[in-house]
Parts: sequence; structure tokens; C-alpha cells
Amino acid sequence: MVIRLVGWNAVLLVAGLVLIGLAGEAWLRSTVPFRTSHRPTVFVPGVGILLRPDTEIRWTNGLDFWTVSRTNSLGFLDREPPSPERAMESCRIAVIGDSFVEARQVHIPEKFHIRLEELAARELSHLDVTTSAFGRSGTGQINQLAFYDEYARHLHPKLVVLVLVPNDYIDNFPLWKAIQTGLDPEHLPYVSAARAEDGSFRVAAARSGFSTLPAAAAFRSSVHAAREGVALRQANVARVLVRGSGVHQVGPAFFRPRL
Repeated sequence: MVIRLVGWNAVLLVAGLVLIGLAGEAWLRSTVPFRTSHRPTVFVPGVGILLRPDTEIRWTNGLDFWTVSRTNSLGFLDREPPSPERAMESCRIAVIGDSFVEARQVHIPEKFHIRLEELAARELSHLDVTTSAFGRSGTGQINQLAFYDEYARHLHPKLVVLVLVPNDYIDNFPLWKAIQTGLDPEHLPYVSAARAEDGSFRVAAARSGFSTLPAAAAFRSSVHAAREGVALRQANVARVLVRGSGVHQVGPAFFRPRL
């Protein structure tokens, strides 16, 4: 009798847990639009990695925002750019930057450059202000030069707003970017700059065959230390950099000619 009672209790407990799980699943499906982000990308020669043009982008942190937007024909999260003729007739503003401009977290009508356009329509209607945004997360000003050369310049902007934020310092230096992401600093998926042997700077083209550094586990331990603010405070900024199949100690002598 006791065994039978325990068995029924176990069955009821399992059934209750299953019902709670099903109820939770139903609640999530009814309140959460989607669970995972979706942002397909393409490599554009001369520019680097952009979001795939004319594609639905879903972005969420799984907590307090779920946005669904569509890229324009250029691969940016913005409205379709106007024709060059229309751009010539208006006071055209091009906004260029990183994730603060791309702003996947908000819907396109809520982005700051469009709010600026709306404000100008009320306060400076005689200027016919129109705006376009060219933003890509994880880029710095050096990377963004290609956004102007390949896209914004053809719209003949009267004003270019280059948005700078504190993390752009890292994004502008291939070696710092390597520390942060694990990408090979000599094969980056964006236009970058490097110091040549004679001390001058050279522009390095975006590489479609970009790669991460080998021996990822060893490298990531250095990345983690850097993010914790340990390695970046030391003379040997990144204690481990990987080249080929080996792991080499890196000190000031390595970084000085490259920075």
C-alpha cells in the first residue's frame, strides 16, 4: 500500500512538472516574439563585412528588446537611400559610425538620425534636411572610411557626421582588435591601417579570407586577462600572441614598431 501510494505521488509530481513546463512554454511563445538573433552577413570587396542587403534582421538580448528590421539595398539598417538627384536637391546629412549608428536594438523610425530629420522638418523646414546612416557594429573610423568612399560620397552629402565613442580607440587598431576578438590582425575583414617598416602608415584592404589566430584556447586566456584590465596595464600588453602553429611571448619590442 505504501509503495503504491509513493508510486502515484511520483506520477502526479512528474505530471505536474510536465504541465508547468508546457504552461511556461506557452507563455513564452505568447510573450516573446523570437528567442535568437538572426543577422546574415556578406563580404563586400573594398569595404568588409556588412549585413546582407534587403534582408530581415532579428535582434534581441532575450530580456527587454526584440527588434525586426530590414536592411536596405546597401546592407545598412536604414531606409533606402535617395537617388543622387534627390540628394543634390536637399540638405543631405550622412551619419557614419559603429553600433551606436547601426542601432539594431531599436526600430528604424526610432533611430537618432531620423529623429534629427523630423526635428529639422519642424524647425528648419526651408532647408529640406534629409539623413542617411551608414553604421556597422564593431568598426572604428579607419574601417568606416570605406563606408564614405563606397556609399555616402555618392549621395553628395552637405554634412558628414562621424560618430565617435570610447571603444573606437580599440576598433581603430588591428592589434587591439586581435586582443579583443581573436582575429588575425594581418587578415581582418575590414579596411584597416598598419605601420609600415619605414614608419609610415599604410591602408590594408579588407580580407575575405580573414581568420582567427590558431591555438585559440591559449589566446583566449590572454584576451580574458586583457578584458579584466590586467594585461593592458602591463608593459607586455598582450602576453600571448599566436603565430603559425606556435605560441610566442610578446613584449614591448613586438608592439612598439607596430603601433
